[in-house]
Amino acid sequence: MRLFCGLVACLSIPLLVGCPNKPPVAPAKLPFAGQDITVSVPKGWGFWTVWELPLQEWSAQTEARCTLREYDSAAALSSPQTVIDDGDDLILLPLNRLGDFVAAGALAEVPEAQRSEANLNWIDLYQGLREQVASRGKRPLVMPIAAPVLVCYFREDLLKQANLSPPRTWLEYQQLVNTLDRWAPGLTVVEPWSEPFRTTMFLARAVPFVRHPSQYSLYWNIDTGEPLIDNAGFVRALEVAQQAVAKMPTDVTKFSPADCRREILSGRAALAIGYESGPKGTAIAFCPTDGLAAAEKSDRTANVQIGFCRLPGVDEAYNQSNQRWEAIPGGDVNHVTLTAFGGLCAAVSSRSSKLKQEAAWHLLRTLAGENVTSVFPPGTRTPCRESHTSQPGGWTGDELQDAERYKYLNAVSLSLRDTRLVAELPVPGHAEFRQALTDGLTAALSGQAESQAALSDVAAKWREIAERLGGAKKVRDEYRRSLGLSAKE
Repeated sequence: MRLFCGLVACLSIPLLVGCPNKPPVAPAKLPFAGQDITVSVPKGWGFWTVWELPLQEWSAQTEARCTLREYDSAAALSSPQTVIDDGDDLILLPLNRLGDFVAAGALAEVPEAQRSEANLNWIDLYQGLREQVASRGKRPLVMPIAAPVLVCYFREDLLKQANLSPPRTWLEYQQLVNTLDRWAPGLTVVEPWSEPFRTTMFLARAVPFVRHPSQYSLYWNIDTGEPLIDNAGFVRALEVAQQAVAKMPTDVTKFSPADCRREILSGRAALAIGYESGPKGTAIAFCPTDGLAAAEKSDRTANVQIGFCRLPGVDEAYNQSNQRWEAIPGGDVNHVTLTAFGGLCAAVSSRSSKLKQEAAWHLLRTLAGENVTSVFPPGTRTPCRESHTSQPGGWTGDELQDAERYKYLNAVSLSLRDTRLVAELPVPGHAEFRQALTDGLTAALSGQAESQAALSDVAAKWREIAERLGGAKKVRDEYRRSLGLSAKE
């Protein structure tokens, strides 16, 4: 035994000291060594502070150099081309302006190798979000970081006491509104109808009425490019919304989602529509609210039990092809989720070299992995993945109880898994189309115009905007691409 050990020891000596006749082996060069990677982020959200250490660590591990560039957040909404500089490699983009960047061909496809579980774990994204927003057809383009979605808050204790159920349809929701004095006397119902959020609130209500299960066309006709915003589906959705708003406090025309959340947590409202923006209550990036203004922390009333469900749907939808209302087969509810009205996504520039693109995806994997809640500042992230449901504390306000946090994440998960999910006006010119719709809704809500007339006026303005942007065919083709369809010949 000793001889064997000694022999092994003798044989090991050359391995330890090296062979004098051969030069030492040089360490392997890292694949991104010497590369200069520029990361473009929105100004004012704290990336400069939060990302300093992670970027330094990534540079040390890869021997690549990393530069952080901030762009003006307000300018990005009015002029999206200001976001991407010729030298940018990894970019955080406003999710509600994704159509502009896709139309410009500015984004590189996510390589198949980067989609694996060990890398960006593409399959972990909620299916509807993954297929309907982050991809164009079968081409994955962006990694969603914040994709807000509205949900319904309700007083669970009061509904149970009255032997009532959370609303599945907008008709059931309206019945709860109409009978509020019976099951929640003295309380109110609130929705975010402030001018900055008016279009989003309306579309969130409207899309199940007009997104027929057998059709692609929603905002525009996918064959002609003709606006559909004034069809019978949108008109009915507006009339139903007006019935609800008429039963609400007049202040709802000034309410943001944070205001609605405050009302139900404080015990003043029994039904509310809104979303959670994280433990610190900071407004979600690029959402149509008051920008970076932190939401006022709500005073939670004792013994209030809050429940959550996805926004209601409808039991019949409008068929644009035959201009008829049709019941949903099997007696199901037509739920359709609206998202991408704000938030952030990460993308890699198509202008970068292949090696820089690879480095940028590698860097994104480092930043947007399991530690996303600590690496991305508050207000720049929302639940986007199945794995996020196991981390409820990172996505909701401190006022919610543990059980309520899981209920909220369940409502968000159901909404974003939906493969019929739609983005808000996913075409170039988003801001102009949106403002025209806001103006029309304001006229209808104030009584200055009937629903049909208000939306017909919006459709006329949309045609004018389309002409300025290059014509109805151009808008049609960009809209088709947003749905994963090819441009029409």
